[in-house]
Amino acid sequence: MRKAEIWEWESERSWMEIRTKLPLLLVSECEAVISFEAQSFELHKGSVLLLRENISAVIRRENKESKVLKVISFECYRLVEHTEETLVYMRSHDKLPEVGYVADQLSPKGWQLFQKLMNPANRMEQAEKDWVLGELLRQVLQRIEIRRDFSTGETMQEAVRYINEHFHTPLTRASMAQMAGFHEGTFSRLFQKYIGRSFTEHVTKVRINKAKEYLCTEALTLNDISQRIGYSDGLYLSRKFKQTVGLSPNAFRAAPKPQRIAAIQFTGHLLALGVKPVAASQVPWETSQLLRDELVGTLNLENGEEWGRLHELNIDLVLAPQYIFHSRGRLERYEQIGPVMTLPWDKLDRLEELRLVGRIIGREEEAEQWIGRYHEQVEAGKGRLSGLIESGETVGLYELRGEDRVWIWNVTSRGTYNLYSALQLTPPERIRQEVLKPGEHLEIILEDLPDYTADHMFVVVDGLSGGYTAENLLEEYPAWEIATRGSRRRIYPLALEEFWCSDGLALERQLQIQVDWLTGE
Repeated sequence: MRKAEIWEWESERSWMEIRTKLPLLLVSECEAVISFEAQSFELHKGSVLLLRENISAVIRRENKESKVLKVISFECYRLVEHTEETLVYMRSHDKLPEVGYVADQLSPKGWQLFQKLMNPANRMEQAEKDWVLGELLRQVLQRIEIRRDFSTGETMQEAVRYINEHFHTPLTRASMAQMAGFHEGTFSRLFQKYIGRSFTEHVTKVRINKAKEYLCTEALTLNDISQRIGYSDGLYLSRKFKQTVGLSPNAFRAAPKPQRIAAIQFTGHLLALGVKPVAASQVPWETSQLLRDELVGTLNLENGEEWGRLHELNIDLVLAPQYIFHSRGRLERYEQIGPVMTLPWDKLDRLEELRLVGRIIGREEEAEQWIGRYHEQVEAGKGRLSGLIESGETVGLYELRGEDRVWIWNVTSRGTYNLYSALQLTPPERIRQEVLKPGEHLEIILEDLPDYTADHMFVVVDGLSGGYTAENLLEEYPAWEIATRGSRRRIYPLALEEFWCSDGLALERQLQIQVDWLTGE
């Protein structure tokens, strides 16, 4: 990042002329119109403008009461040479839009990142500034790539994400409307339309859900819990809890642990704890196909014909990931068959998540026993790999998406936990810095793959059938041949249907597959 600055209007002038020397990101706090290269865009409060370098533009404000424009200028570089002694970067703007783009709103997360960069009190090192700017630009560029017109639905989804992560802070309709860039009444109407429940109802559901988790897993007083979830005191929490759940918090805490459980995600954890769910979402993106045999007789939540039978099961817990809050009507649908508890998704260490599920269902001892067995298998795997992976050799895991996209996952997904957290294998430096250290997933284009390659490369492929080999992969995706040409790199294909979920028993079985590939067995 080069500079963060505020542009103010001269008192009597209704326009300003600019020429960009560097790419810049502009957030408007006023009503204005910007014109450049035969194009005009309306700017509203919260509008985002991304401009390339060497663009001449005129910005006209709508009235003299208009406020300032906030601007961040920056440079982009691309790594072109990487040796043991040298890193060579070249200035490159090829991933930016050609002439500029206006997005009607910054997401709540994007607004936080922008404010962090603009605030002079945040004395960040240059490396941290560059990282924050990269995250901000990634959000803007993803919006450009996915949809070039303003998406109200996406803004409402961002509002839900913000609420889900900041439920413990004061949350008002007015503050969220301002953050999203709408009048309060408009925000309420749009939130109801896209999310399927009112803003107040959603905040209550999120907070009461977290209270359920604390009541099941922690010896906290109601006052302690209320302070952790954003309520004023235990009395108010008790009243809201009874209204929402139908039980007092103390009665909920004293109730027997759930026995008949329906699972949306977390199926591998339940099986590792010795619990077979009575119903589960068995689509590949919510249950690994490695668990298929254990789920014989379990009703499929995605099968419409079996849905009517769920009411006969007297389900006493529906265990679900927090992302069901984002799908209109999905939470309410599951509430029809039993009490729902949602857990953070893609956030927790794999083993800590297992422990959390164990505490919720009263299987703490079983959780520790399984973790002990898992550690034994990890040590056995390390023994098998001893002497086979030389010092300094790297291991990476990649997922092919379409013709030209590659996802690189952090340790919460696709069995990556086994490689880095358990077996403690060495990632490529770019993956360490851009994925593992910040705890973020990364999407790259296929032509950038050489910057992230490893000596041992696990490649997750959708629709992989038996007998699929590295040779098949290289024939189907020539770019992988280019990435591995002239090296000793080895490639190991993995089936997406088996590696989509990495929890509990699925993670354990993925460990064996990964070690077998690395040992050549």
